[in-house]
Amino acid sequence: MASTREQKKEITRQKLIEAASIEFAEVGFARANVSRISENAGFAAGTVYNYFRSKHDLLLQVVEHAMEGLTETIRSHISDLDDPVEKAKCAMREDFRFMEQNEALSKVIVREGFAADPLKQKEFLAALSPASTIFVEILEQGKREGRFRSDLDSVWATVLAEGMVAYMLLARWVLDSSELTYDEMAELTIQCFIEGILAK
Repeated sequence: MASTREQKKEITRQKLIEAASIEFAEVGFARANVSRISENAGFAAGTVYNYFRSKHDLLLQVVEHAMEGLTETIRSHISDLDDPVEKAKCAMREDFRFMEQNEALSKVIVREGFAADPLKQKEFLAALSPASTIFVEILEQGKREGRFRSDLDSVWATVLAEGMVAYMLLARWVLDSSELTYDEMAELTIQCFIEGILAK
């Protein structure tokens, strides 16, 4: 009985996250309406607060859900690759591809992450951790196999790579520029980042 109840709660929670993803993408975080999210998910207006502490907490769950999806995509694309260099390139390409395919939601994630106060930025970094973890794993493999520099700090290198991706996207959106396609931005980022971490 308890198991069935827990399953129903998890289904409700996932429906709220999906509805919030759409709401944040359509109107942004500031204008997102929590009651509308609940109703669009098929529940009573205050249901969100039965599952999430605040609208910000809901946003963090949306980010984590999105990053879990991105991580699954990356894992499926690198599963047949042995070379960690190719894995790293593939992961970065899939990151940009995800941002292109989910541009409206990605804008919310990147802008809110940059705009948040320091405490909330820590929470954002934690929400991004599913995608960060897989990149750290790839870099660690590359170090073990002598493909990446032995003195590379994989965690901080991952933070650097994520920052490069996020700032490239932010600049594109703020400048409203399509000078580079998403694929071209991915290749430029790969060129600048991967060249710097290769073992000499």
